Amino acid sequence: MERSGLKKCDTIRTIKRNLKLKGPEPSMVTLVDFYLWNTNTHGCRRIAASKGPIKRTLWILLTMTAAAMIFWECVQLHLTYHTATMSVTMRHGKNEFPTVTICNLNPYKFNLSKHLMKDLDKMARCIVSRISSGRSAIFGENNVKACNMEFPVDPTPLVYMNMTLPANVKVMEILTGNDYLVNGSLLDLRSHSNQKIGMSDWWIALRLCDANVSNCIYNTFSSAISAMQEWYRLHFFNIMATVPEKDKIAMGYSADELIYACLYSGRTCDARDFTQFHHPHFGNCFVFNNDSSSKNLTALIPGNRHGLQLILHTEQQDYIPFFAGTAGTRIAIHSKYTKSFIEDVGINLQPATETLLGLSVSEIQKLGVPYSDCTEDGSDVPIENLYYSSYSLQICLQSCFQKEILQQCGCGHYERPLPAGYKYCNSQEFPGWEYCYYKLYSNYIAEELNCYRMCKQTCFQKEYTTKVSLAKWPSENSKVIQFIRTGLSLHTICIFPVLVSEDSHLKTKQMLCNILK
Repeated sequence: MERSGLKKCDTIRTIKRNLKLKGPEPSMVTLVDFYLWNTNTHGCRRIAASKGPIKRTLWILLTMTAAAMIFWECVQLHLTYHTATMSVTMRHGKNEFPTVTICNLNPYKFNLSKHLMKDLDKMARCIVSRISSGRSAIFGENNVKACNMEFPVDPTPLVYMNMTLPANVKVMEILTGNDYLVNGSLLDLRSHSNQKIGMSDWWIALRLCDANVSNCIYNTFSSAISAMQEWYRLHFFNIMATVPEKDKIAMGYSADELIYACLYSGRTCDARDFTQFHHPHFGNCFVFNNDSSSKNLTALIPGNRHGLQLILHTEQQDYIPFFAGTAGTRIAIHSKYTKSFIEDVGINLQPATETLLGLSVSEIQKLGVPYSDCTEDGSDVPIENLYYSSYSLQICLQSCFQKEILQQCGCGHYERPLPAGYKYCNSQEFPGWEYCYYKLYSNYIAEELNCYRMCKQTCFQKEYTTKVSLAKWPSENSKVIQFIRTGLSLHTICIFPVLVSEDSHLKTKQMLCNILK
């Protein structure tokens, strides 16, 4: 007790010396009173200066409240920022082999599907002829009979638009030559292209109207090629939406026709190692090492001499003339447990070319609430998964957009999965669906739908990065062609794994059809 009393006296003497106080030894009450009168903290000083118990009590409460708020803010800052951690792990050894999805850029064989596109191809040839012939073919006296055929009614025609007089825009259908005037103030242009196509003061556009043809959208293009491709693609999907899936599978390529040779990790592989599924844009596609495979493929050694080796056969002589403007195959590399949107993230492989893809993989684990608004498995997202695959942001957005199309247009878009009880959109059963869809699509890409507010990023992501190198294959003096003619498979190089900081490789080779003959 004596020692504690001596320490207290020493402390008081030290405070007195620092504050330069005169007189006898001050008490603690005196020191507190001195602090209250001389501090720059306004609340504390008001406590000492207040006259009357009510004012003093009020200032005590206000000062304590302010101090509590400052303390709470400091705690929130600590929880929000100070405790966040990042972990970088370098792994070496066996790693999971990725999944490889392969599609031909031509969805269906032309000799098996041309009966479905007979009228559409005649219309397309006529439109191409008119556009390439210029003004005389479109505005001549005999323009309607230029193609020597009866034109079916086209609900989404390609048109030229004369924008010289904004108040009265002249619109002319390229196929039939029919023309009419549109009030410029009511004109709904959905793109910002203002280039003159083919003729001065004329734009080319795709006209999309509702079922009553009372409201129309004019989707303008910067080139006649782009306009023609979009017009054909829209009509192509209209036709395919009514064809049973088993018939579409029969019109596509089989695994044996597309995959000419296969080698994985020094062992021969064939069509039995690939899983087939039907893609609305690319037809029959094939997946190597999918999630239903009983084999757990791993890879240990990085480098371009290990992994998956492919020779792909494109059969260009059987491409659909107006649909497949690009020759080759499309490939996507992704995690075994996620769906690949090959139309968005795939890589085109050029025929008669050796393509080497150097791969690296990154695994990202995000912290959840309160650090981010990510989801573990999508169970907390109020969107029905239409893809029957593990949750991803892209799956959520596409499922949500298809639901919006079903609600607004009464049918589903052909490029997305269809829930039970609904039909795909087509002009015969759902006239004017194109107008409804394009209006929704404009809102979708502008992020004006609720989809972007409801869908969340996943907390765990595995991302593959590719580095592409190309070389002509085979060389002019190569004897490879002779080996192919005798039926011998080529050993090419490979896809290789998935380390956080180590590269892996995929090598494929493709051939033009005439190389094999």
